[in-house]
Amino acid sequence: MSNLESGPQVLTRRPSRSAATTVFSTEVFDNEVVPSSLGSIAHILRVATEIEAERPRVAYLCRFYAFEKAHRLDPSSSGRGVRQFKTALLQRLERDNASSLTSRVKKTDAREIESFYRQYYEHYVRALDKMEEADRGQLGKAYQTAGVLFEVLWAVNKTEKVEEVAPEIIAAARDVQEKKEIYVPYNILPLDSAGASQSIMQLEELDERAVDAVMSSLFKNYKTWCKYLGRKHSLRLPQGPQEVQQRKMLYMGLYLLIWGEAANVRFMPECLCYIFHNMAYELHGLLAGNVSIVTGENIKPSYGGDDEAFLRKVITPLYRVIEKEANNSRNGQVPHSAWCNYDDLNEYFWSSDCFSLGWPMRDDGNFFKSTRDVAQARKAYRKKSGSTGKSYFVETRTFWHIFRSYDRMWTFYILALQAMTIIAWSGVSPLNIFQKDILYDLSSIFITAAFLRFLQSILDLFLNFPGYHRWRFTDVLRNLLKIVVSFAWAIVLPLFYVHSFSMGPDKIKDVLSFLRQVKGIPPLYIVAVAFYLLPNLLAAVLFIFPMLRRWIENSDWHIIRFLLWWSQVIMVINT
Repeated sequence: MSNLESGPQVLTRRPSRSAATTVFSTEVFDNEVVPSSLGSIAHILRVATEIEAERPRVAYLCRFYAFEKAHRLDPSSSGRGVRQFKTALLQRLERDNASSLTSRVKKTDAREIESFYRQYYEHYVRALDKMEEADRGQLGKAYQTAGVLFEVLWAVNKTEKVEEVAPEIIAAARDVQEKKEIYVPYNILPLDSAGASQSIMQLEELDERAVDAVMSSLFKNYKTWCKYLGRKHSLRLPQGPQEVQQRKMLYMGLYLLIWGEAANVRFMPECLCYIFHNMAYELHGLLAGNVSIVTGENIKPSYGGDDEAFLRKVITPLYRVIEKEANNSRNGQVPHSAWCNYDDLNEYFWSSDCFSLGWPMRDDGNFFKSTRDVAQARKAYRKKSGSTGKSYFVETRTFWHIFRSYDRMWTFYILALQAMTIIAWSGVSPLNIFQKDILYDLSSIFITAAFLRFLQSILDLFLNFPGYHRWRFTDVLRNLLKIVVSFAWAIVLPLFYVHSFSMGPDKIKDVLSFLRQVKGIPPLYIVAVAFYLLPNLLAAVLFIFPMLRRWIENSDWHIIRFLLWWSQVIMVINT
């Protein structure tokens, strides 16, 4: 409050009739268009305009103080438009001096402005501040106006040599000075409690459906991650509808803040899921006022609330793991089996072992050991086995990996080549391919497809080795059963294909002769092909109708759960 004790500079200069060739119009002056170099007096002129109808003399004193302040800011009137502005303001003061004196309520200017200040502070500022839902904009404007009036009051008292300002006026001015800094103008949204009465805050800006849509999209991967690891997600919501929406916004804001500060760690989405899982749990504990079982106190953030704590204590250790593994690659010159890329590191968080890191994350966790002890571990491994070990998955690049990763494309090429070869060697035109003999020849592509599927199952077995120790027993069982089934189709389809020909070998025809006794059924090969293609047809239907797929995925029928389990795609992790 040093500015209150010393007060503004004393008014020592009376208006003079300085010549001016150009005069500001009264309309421009009333609109408070002041030169940019005199911007600090704009709010004084605004206050003068607002109170002129109620107290013309106080408005005159405000304009007089603004003129004196403008002269102190630019004594030589060298700024652009300053001379014209000061001339217009001087003319306004000369015009209003006599009329404002006649309307003065008190005997002196000092008593006049002091009386108005008391009235304004008691009947407007304090009354508005005591209201339960005061308008934040009106409060800010009222405190700014009170601050300007005190400036002018102090200057007038010094000019008229009044001994001192009353103590209650000083106390009121201190209160105004403190509150004026709180209720500053805003240019986004008011976030304090008094902002609830703002007009913009009365509108329902967040539609519940929009919030749910964004939240569903944002946390889709997180919920999938929790479901895969068999963990309950940390998106816990309160009971009240307004509180639910606020909690959803907090969760979304937390995730976006984590993603924004994650740097290179954002290339490891499941690692971000692990971080959010723990921080969302802490957020729920903070908002619900939960008590820690260990300390008996309210739950607090594990990493503290100091500046850059998240970046230094959470992201930086993870980034160092990535950095060291990248250095081990030697700009791609080292084989992929000797270092971990983003996918390799992220794979750690697809396992329930990631929860052994705890929260806050332990420095001695397996994830951090991969880099801190990498030199010693590799030396020991070389001595023991003569090769370089790797903490997580080893990416090996061979032709068979390319074939398995793009198996659908390769299958299409091979089957198309076989079909075109059959048509070319048959010597018929494309219009005659629906002849019985040509169709039987073309139907042999299903046998080729069965053998290719058997090859894919074998590749799934070998290309995922030695990653089976991370698999569940049901996943390994499914892989083995698919090998058996694909091998069975590779045997059954050729046998039925040969049986369909009248020119087939006699021994095979004798073995399958009992099948001819079945009447009313299409040729066995066609039936076998139909059963062979049935899973692909079902997959196509579910792809075309996603709503049906979602309904099936939520079903509890055992047969449907078995089909969903069987149809899961085997991901080749290249281990």
